[in-house]
Amino acid sequence: MRRLRPFVGILTLVLLAGCAFPGVYERKIQQGHILDQEVLAQLKIGMQPQQVEYLLGSPLLPVQTQPLRWDYVYTLRQGNTWLENQRLTLYFGPQGLTKMETQGLD
Repeated sequence: MRRLRPFVGILTLVLLAGCAFPGVYERKIQQGHILDQEVLAQLKIGMQPQQVEYLLGSPLLPVQTQPLRWDYVYTLRQGNTWLENQRLTLYFGPQGLTKMETQGLD
């Protein structure tokens, strides 16, 4: 029994160290629409919803209470760390696109 104690102690330390190893690979997770600067530069006030949908695709977050507001969101995170968080909100009126708001876009 005394011969097993050091072995069990070392095995326990090795297993615990494996759980907290700092070099563990964390995968990058992308969600939403990739908001490319070249495509965003093509957006113009007055564009019709069909034209915007052709450029960007359908909106990610349809707002039922505001059908003339489209939200496009892109997030990138690695583990619990947020690397990017971008949001584009478009507002439409009778004449087409009336307003664009961006967050996290350069």
